[in-house]
Amino acid sequence: MPDIVLTNRGLSPVTLAGVEIVGMSEGRQVATCSLSEDLDEVIRQANAQFTRHLGDDMLDEVSNPRLAVGFGTMVFDGTKLSKDGTIDAGESAVVLLSRCLFFTYTGFAKVDDLHITLAVQDGADRKAVVCPIDFTPYETKGDYMFPLKGDLCVSNLPMNFAQHRMALSQEFAFDVMGAGPIVDGHGPFLRSAEAQNLADYPIFHREVLAAGDGTVVDVGTAFPDSLTSNPAEFSEERFRDLGTDLIEKIGYLNYLSGNYIVIDHDNGEFSFYSHLSENSIRVQ
Repeated sequence: MPDIVLTNRGLSPVTLAGVEIVGMSEGRQVATCSLSEDLDEVIRQANAQFTRHLGDDMLDEVSNPRLAVGFGTMVFDGTKLSKDGTIDAGESAVVLLSRCLFFTYTGFAKVDDLHITLAVQDGADRKAVVCPIDFTPYETKGDYMFPLKGDLCVSNLPMNFAQHRMALSQEFAFDVMGAGPIVDGHGPFLRSAEAQNLADYPIFHREVLAAGDGTVVDVGTAFPDSLTSNPAEFSEERFRDLGTDLIEKIGYLNYLSGNYIVIDHDNGEFSFYSHLSENSIRVQ
């Protein structure tokens, strides 16, 4: 689901009362899902994330790089963020649908657009704000191959794709795991609790190939393996602590993606290879 900015242009406070998603196929309704509880908490969480980076000032277009990775560009049109589900006149609320509402449809119909309806309580009146979203079918222009060889799997399916679609910068990414031999009843996939260092993972130091012909247009090479060499130390807290120090030294993209390569396939499409080993990138 997309994240939505709801702005109160009226004169009195309004309250977000519910969200409904309707999947349409050739003009007919084929699936629905809704959310009416915990909306206050959804808006509070968004407010905390945005104000931590942007402060409480009036907001216009947000293109802060730390936010753009997860949220893209949002337009607030000179408003302030509301603190909860009650939106005062001249305020905006960010509704993080991507974090709280997942639309799943299994069937034979082709869902070609969504109708997102926000129910808003304005005093005694209940109003509906409808946001139609058309789907754009896309077919790749290039002839691509998988950039790794050997025994592999995409981890955590099917949620891997849903989790990546929460972040606009990595919407179509997938995480690849390497499979190794079964030793002493363990394997073929290694859990972090079983690893002593990065080299224990079957994916470590696998050769990465270009998915297709093109031109290397960007690389990041400054993320040191040593800072993540002990899997026992992996945690969200450690990731945040690393960021405080590394962002200033190597930039936000190299910190978030690890060492990376970007290839322009000369047809309007790019491929991005991230979390590569230190000193392993041989292109420029």
